[in-house]
Amino acid sequence: MNGEPFTFLQALYEGVEEGFLTFTAIHPDQHRPTPSRHVPIGDKRLLMDTLSRLQSANAQGWGAYFSVSTRKTDLGRWRRGGKVDLAALPALFVDLDGNRDVALRQLETYRFPPSCLVSSGGGLHVYWFIQPTMDWVQASLVLQELASELNGDATNIAQALRLPGTRNLKPNRNGALCHLISLHPERRYQLADFPTSSTHSAGQTLPSLPSITSKRPNPRLLQAVVDCLCREYGGFLKANGYLAALCPCGHCRDYPGSHFGLDPVRGVATCFGRHGRLRLKDLCSLLHIRPSQYGGLYASR
Repeated sequence: MNGEPFTFLQALYEGVEEGFLTFTAIHPDQHRPTPSRHVPIGDKRLLMDTLSRLQSANAQGWGAYFSVSTRKTDLGRWRRGGKVDLAALPALFVDLDGNRDVALRQLETYRFPPSCLVSSGGGLHVYWFIQPTMDWVQASLVLQELASELNGDATNIAQALRLPGTRNLKPNRNGALCHLISLHPERRYQLADFPTSSTHSAGQTLPSLPSITSKRPNPRLLQAVVDCLCREYGGFLKANGYLAALCPCGHCRDYPGSHFGLDPVRGVATCFGRHGRLRLKDLCSLLHIRPSQYGGLYASR
């Protein structure tokens, strides 16, 4: 097993000089404790030992995962860590669970050729290797944009993904092998190469919809939308300023933030499924809110 995962990890973490790689065994029933191991960058002996142990756990019915972002410290056996524990993100990624052939054709013409394609044993994991970054806000926005553009599942900067060279042991995957499809370590990008439709915290204005930049949303109407999402769709404000909620378009197995996010300042939402970008008037229609009751869609000048 060690050959393929080691090759993959070596390419992914090239240029990362410190921190810890985090590996986790997760049982498909998701009702058991999830042990993790944190390996210092550069400790090849411990890495190989960890990969062998993960192979053994995989053979006994446990899923084998790694966290894409490195961690600052060894978090111990029972912690994978969250945003505050992250040290560096070495790649952008998207998780595609739809028709694999359709996804591959789409990626063939995508403006950013992927650095790595992985068959997850049920879908595709797509990676774009970048100069390691700690700009968590912008990285989170880019991950949202990639998921929206490519119709992928929602992901986050602390995400754990299935390790290539292990088997997918979910009940409907029949032990399918998670394996490398292609690896191009020479394809390396900067985070700034991937624009988003939002404004970066440092003040750089990125491309956005003309109708949004030319008119300011009616704050009373926008507040009504936010209130409705919080009251009826489990909405909550995230650390990056976005509102996560259940998607009003409706999705199976949804949870707040899984398929939907709202910029509560600009009044633009994104359905990470097939509905894509949603303007304020779209949201009002979905939520059965009449803009005229709040003075219209836009603020008066």
